[in-house]
Amino acid sequence: MQEDHPVVRRLTITSGQLAAKFGISEPTLRKRLPKLYAEGFPRRLPGGAVWSEPAVDRWFATAGMPAQIEPVKLELIAEATAELMQEYAA
Repeated sequence: MQEDHPVVRRLTITSGQLAAKFGISEPTLRKRLPKLYAEGFPRRLPGGAVWSEPAVDRWFATAGMPAQIEPVKLELIAEATAELMQEYAA
């Protein structure tokens, strides 16, 4: 079955789509995969960086995205970093 087949597209999720679901970048997703797998996240399907979308949706429904860093927290960290840099810049 070809990857561009409509059924395959509907049943799989790419790394870019998965990163967007988590609200993180693809490089960050790659770094977090070992932790996600340890938390029971579904493994990639053979042949590429795609996952079973039904399995991913089921994991999100039951696990509630425990490995995600919420975007709001990232904004707070960025703001605090900027304040410290201004305060301690020479």
